[in-house]
Amino acid sequence: MMLTTLVENTFLSAVCGEMTEDEAADRIADVLCAANIA
Repeated sequence: MMLTTLVENTFLSAVCGEMTEDEAADRIADVLCAANIA
């Protein structure tokens, strides 16, 4: 999955109330850290 798609889907999940903003931020940060390691 492309990084931008993952970030967009995570943002939309937060907007729709499926997760909190903090959970969304943590998920995006985890993905960005993993992308830097790979």
